[in-house]
Amino acid sequence: IHQHIEEPANVALIRRSLLGCLPVEPSVAIELHTLELYHRLRCRHPQLSIQAMTRALCDIHDVNYCTCYRNQFSIMFDAYLCILRRIHSKVNQALGHGTKNWCTQNMCPCCTYELEDEIPLSPKILVSHDANNSSKHVAGVGSADERQPHSTYFLSREQVDCFKDEVQHRQSNRDMDQPYEDDEHKAETDENLASCLWWKSSGPDHKKTALDIYETTGIFVSPCRHGFIIKVCEMVRSGELTKYPLAIMDALIDLYGQDIGAGYDVGCTLSKIMQDSPLLSTKALDARVTFCVNMFHGYAHNHLCQVQHHPMYLSGFGLEDLETMEHIFSASNAVSHTICYTTQYHWTQALDLHFQQWDDDKFRELSNFLKNNYVQVQGLINMYTCAVDTLSSSLGLTEHDFKCWVDEEHQFFMDLKEEPLDHVLSCSYVQALIDHENANADRINYTKDARQTLHLEARHRAALDGLLEYISYHYITPLPIPLLHREQWTQDSSEYQSALEHMQTHNFQHALDRLKQLLKLAKANMAGTGYKLRVHIGKAIKAWSKAITSALNEYNDLAPLMTPPAPCLEWNDIVHYGLLSEFELLKHSHLQQDILCKPWTVPGNREVAAKYFKLKRAYEELQRLNVEIHRLRTFIYDEDTFLAAHIECLGFVDSMLAREVEELRMQRHHINSVHIAQLDTIEAIPGFSGSPGCGNRQGSGTPSTSVILTHVDAAHEDDDEELDDIAADNAWNEDMTHLADVLEGIALD
Repeated sequence: IHQHIEEPANVALIRRSLLGCLPVEPSVAIELHTLELYHRLRCRHPQLSIQAMTRALCDIHDVNYCTCYRNQFSIMFDAYLCILRRIHSKVNQALGHGTKNWCTQNMCPCCTYELEDEIPLSPKILVSHDANNSSKHVAGVGSADERQPHSTYFLSREQVDCFKDEVQHRQSNRDMDQPYEDDEHKAETDENLASCLWWKSSGPDHKKTALDIYETTGIFVSPCRHGFIIKVCEMVRSGELTKYPLAIMDALIDLYGQDIGAGYDVGCTLSKIMQDSPLLSTKALDARVTFCVNMFHGYAHNHLCQVQHHPMYLSGFGLEDLETMEHIFSASNAVSHTICYTTQYHWTQALDLHFQQWDDDKFRELSNFLKNNYVQVQGLINMYTCAVDTLSSSLGLTEHDFKCWVDEEHQFFMDLKEEPLDHVLSCSYVQALIDHENANADRINYTKDARQTLHLEARHRAALDGLLEYISYHYITPLPIPLLHREQWTQDSSEYQSALEHMQTHNFQHALDRLKQLLKLAKANMAGTGYKLRVHIGKAIKAWSKAITSALNEYNDLAPLMTPPAPCLEWNDIVHYGLLSEFELLKHSHLQQDILCKPWTVPGNREVAAKYFKLKRAYEELQRLNVEIHRLRTFIYDEDTFLAAHIECLGFVDSMLAREVEELRMQRHHINSVHIAQLDTIEAIPGFSGSPGCGNRQGSGTPSTSVILTHVDAAHEDDDEELDDIAADNAWNEDMTHLADVLEGIALD
């Protein structure tokens, strides 16, 4: 390859579309088209490693593979990505997008491109959180590589560690099974939410140990509802600690300000942690952050938590399930196969490439997302409107009734407290009396089997021990006045009968709890479940059939003994219990004798209420979709106008940069043509209620007018001199020299 005098080697290589492995005296070079091909393949198929690509190139050129070829290809690919990153940075600077958080604050036009005179949304933006432990990184690997990774997605470890001590006092209290130190009302709330708190993400630190061989044990990610990645944390030598969502929420508040709706599988816990956080409590309160539990995970929480935190009962969340993370991790798991033993630089680089491609794909699918949701919402509204109106009229119900029912249901579960101590001791005492009587009733015959004799004697001793334990506790612990009796209870005494009734209620609740645990798969035959999943669930239910039958028989034996008698259940009745929360109502129905008389406990009324709230959320979703459709169409028009103006002015200043912007515009044009067609299809749907055409972005009559005029003025000042003095050959040489300077500035080991 011919090299001019004092011309850098890589300049001569670049003229032939080659890139060397070293900045000064490269011995091996690869075509830029080959590097771009691998770049595209790597983005689309993260499992394609550099070694596999190098071996394929060796096979094509009939060269024996050597490890040094893999290392050289890795060096050149890093240099190529660095060139692309610097070009992208220069393009952003030329377009006025060079600020630190501009890309994140404008990543999703449907979420962030706010228009004038549009209907305000609350929450303004919907996000979700979750962690994944597939993207691990082994400690100590590649420690000689001291390069710092560049990514707009990842939060630094220092930003995350600011919140490492925010929940230490809460977890220590939970380890001791004590309520949080706060006012009485809040303590009761935390006790009722206890079943929601014992999740892996909220467990004590000593329950979240990771293998010592891993430096990074996974990632914690937060996207918007359209799937665009906002921020990512790496989980360092730990499980899913609370400091990661706290750090993410702190960054989101700084980026988007107020009215953020966040979904998390333990959003009920995280909301209370943020309320107690010294660093975030005031900030989150001012930002009006609203937490909910993801729709799918929410049905696994207790009923009180669902009434408070399930999206179906929260205004403004629409029909969004906030389960976006499952799709993201399903795709990102493919990256984990090639990054476990890489350097920290390449670990971050691989995930950054994947998330960039993911965001590009989400932008391509944006209009299809809006169209599918719009069709779904209209179908749901058409289906539920008539049903809710008909049932409400026949039952004499109003919208006010549905709202009051939720408040009453919430208050009912809030009033459920721990069983009083006198009830516990009375039941223990009566049970000890029953056991003692049964033991004495059995005549001991030492001529029978010795094993049976020992069993009866053990029962006798256990009953006596129970009585002694009750007596010792009776005299040691201060008890309520009714328990300070001196006479032994008999079967005819009122205290005995009252305690026996409490025991029956306790056994009834225990039987129902056991039945509920065995029937967590009760949705096997519900519509919408796939065939393979139904088969899998059916096999599991069949394996547990004996246990389910036993639990059902136990429940039906106890149900007639309740006052009033509880309904007996058959298998067909159970499978129609759509939610596990309905078991909660049946379980607690005998704590207050009038609970079954409440209108919100009637199955028919509950079905109507559920449809009403789904219909209400559907109208909210329709309103949000109308706003997002208008935003996307306006963004497409504004961006094309914006890029066209910059291409024109940059053509007088930097022709290479103008070509890059032109290429960006062409890429957008191919994608936006599909978006325009999809948006036209949406607006042609019968019953479309949005605003047609384009609007104006908030804060500017035309997009970035001042930035465009600044570039145009700068271009006209030097226009005549540059066009007269620079010949075509000189311009080409200067471009090559400029690229060589970029290459020489890259620090390669």
